Amino acid sequence: MIEYSLATGIHTSIYDHNYASIFESADTISGNACLCKNDKKYTENEIIQTLVIKEAETFGAPYVYTCPSGCVLWSAPLYLNKHFLGALLAVAPSSKGPSEEGPAGEGSDELGQKIKALAELMLICAKSLSAGSKGWHEAVKRRWLQQSDLAARLEEIKNQPSTEHKGIYPFKKEEKLLEAFRQKDITLAKQLLNEIFAVLIHKNSSAFSYIKSRALELAFLLSSASLSLSFTVKNMLEHNSRNVPLIQKTKNIKELNDVMHCLLDDLSKEAHSFQGIIHVAAFKKAEEYIMENFTRKITLAEIARISGFSISYFSTIFKEEKGENFSNYLNRLRVEKAAELLTGTKFSLSYIAKFCGFEDQSWFSKTFKAFTGKSPGQFRRQMKKPAPKIPEITFLPDYP
Repeated sequence: MIEYSLATGIHTSIYDHNYASIFESADTISGNACLCKNDKKYTENEIIQTLVIKEAETFGAPYVYTCPSGCVLWSAPLYLNKHFLGALLAVAPSSKGPSEEGPAGEGSDELGQKIKALAELMLICAKSLSAGSKGWHEAVKRRWLQQSDLAARLEEIKNQPSTEHKGIYPFKKEEKLLEAFRQKDITLAKQLLNEIFAVLIHKNSSAFSYIKSRALELAFLLSSASLSLSFTVKNMLEHNSRNVPLIQKTKNIKELNDVMHCLLDDLSKEAHSFQGIIHVAAFKKAEEYIMENFTRKITLAEIARISGFSISYFSTIFKEEKGENFSNYLNRLRVEKAAELLTGTKFSLSYIAKFCGFEDQSWFSKTFKAFTGKSPGQFRRQMKKPAPKIPEITFLPDYP
């Protein structure tokens, strides 16, 4: 904390979990602490500092505030084993602060950007001082964002007609959530998850056990849906064994909602990673098969079957991986092989066309020209190199 104050020239303090100051840096080049401290008319100074610290604790991130005297205050929370320990607080006298108070970064003017940078630097210091709490600042911020969105969804429901949600559980939203998850649209899936929670809270605000049971059912449905994303039954069971205890241990809506959001993230990331491994193996099989069989007529259905995927799914991932559809890829491969034969052999054009899998010479010429801009005959004449001339052996005149 002293290093931060000396490096920035900003008056900095440490507060404990009861919001009481336990250490303050000496006055620095920025002057005294908050100007309110020396002005009797601002008796709410301690209240303002407590407000800034509490907001930082809520956000899990730096919080910036401009006090009535024009001073700018910002704070970053400290944790010990994921429990709030206290906070760092900095005060910079100024005639103009950020455009409005809030989490660091909301100010858009030049001073606001400078304060944002100083606040982010303070967060780095706070993280280094928070023992046993790696990643906890991010977790607190994530929960705050989730709860803010959930509160907004709940408010929307309260303002809707009473006939809008007749049942106690939104099954249609659940179907949309599962479909969004299968389509790998996690942003939409999280939005629908909060909408489901909002309905559950609105209809069953005093029945947390019921909400938890519904969350368990949804967790099982999500893990089952992951089978369509290349998960195996073993992967699904492993996820269930990890997530069920986490859900059962939750004590309130905030914890339960966070566990379900994390579950969505984990399933999505693992499915993507696992899917990547499956795709690599599948494409290796497909490429080997194509190289062995491109000289005859082969179809997308044939390659998809060899790879272990449906035709539509294989077609989609093939284009994502290769940047072109299967038909174009196969024709390009055949043209490349034909070009090698045109320049490296004396085989006839009809023989090369047949050897490279083209149905007839006309189709061969048309496809070859589409890729190279030349007909096979023109390509051979322009690209074929003469055989290297072997140098003659000569002897020295006096060689016996």
